[in-house]
Amino acid sequence: WGENFYTDYFGDESKNNTGYMTDSNWNDRNQVLKALLDALPKSRMVQVRTPRTRQRFIDGPRALISSLPMKDNEGFTASDKSRIALHNDCFLSSVDDYGTFSDNGNLPAANVPVNEILRKYWMAESRYLAVGGETCDDAFSPQNDCAPWGHAEKEMAGMHYSFLNVSYNNLVNNDWQTQGCMAAIKKNLGYRFVLQQAILPTKLHAKDAMPIAVTLINEGFASPYNPRQLQLILRNKLSGKVIAIPLQTNVQRWFSGKVEIKQAIKLPGNIAAGEYELLLDLPDESASLKGRPEYSIRLANKDCWEEKTGYNKLNHSLIIER
Repeated sequence: WGENFYTDYFGDESKNNTGYMTDSNWNDRNQVLKALLDALPKSRMVQVRTPRTRQRFIDGPRALISSLPMKDNEGFTASDKSRIALHNDCFLSSVDDYGTFSDNGNLPAANVPVNEILRKYWMAESRYLAVGGETCDDAFSPQNDCAPWGHAEKEMAGMHYSFLNVSYNNLVNNDWQTQGCMAAIKKNLGYRFVLQQAILPTKLHAKDAMPIAVTLINEGFASPYNPRQLQLILRNKLSGKVIAIPLQTNVQRWFSGKVEIKQAIKLPGNIAAGEYELLLDLPDESASLKGRPEYSIRLANKDCWEEKTGYNKLNHSLIIER
């Protein structure tokens, strides 16, 4: 309990006062983490308190501080390695965030300062993982302030934060409010997709492939860490019938910056002639939430969102001929 720190049976630095835990303690903790991973669907991640907890699970209790981060092809694969994420309970609260970026110690080595090594490691890892946490102390000022005094936003962007708890220790949060960066932080935590352009045909024969080119910008700090499907919606203007066509893209890899989707789509063979509205849909993958519009991703553009359906309007019509 207590943020992966206090425990009666798995090693507790606060009790043994040695600055380390035994290899046996780490093996026991790895068993607990493995049980949590196995209990959850493969599409969901488990957050741990420190990067060293992750390293010791992947490479064993004697994992090196210099362990390499995941390769790009290892991210979002449903493996255990791709599902161990981070919950930083003391964001920008000290040089090492109250032990977040320190080495908890291995028998017989004591705690050593490895802040910069682990921060660089986590900046690379976090691109593919769920990152969140909370602030816990305002003593690390001005570093935890808004720019130009501090680097709170830069830290969130570099480590791809998706959420921060606002109900605990509001001293730092209040500073962000008074210093003027809270609105930007709220906008950019997680993903924030802005549609830049969509190149779409206006008339098409039903047997022809439909070329599309969509460009978005992710202005947020992170990409969606849960799997999603992007669908092109064709809605008949006369009958209201909806045709959903999955597009070939991995939404989890819509990292900060430009996102481009270009492909030629095959229309259903039985599509009726007529005029269709074109929309984008990014529903939740869960069967229980897929039909609930409040769980669909909403683009940041104005006059785009359909609240009743969860669709994003492209404000474009297509005439299908047969």
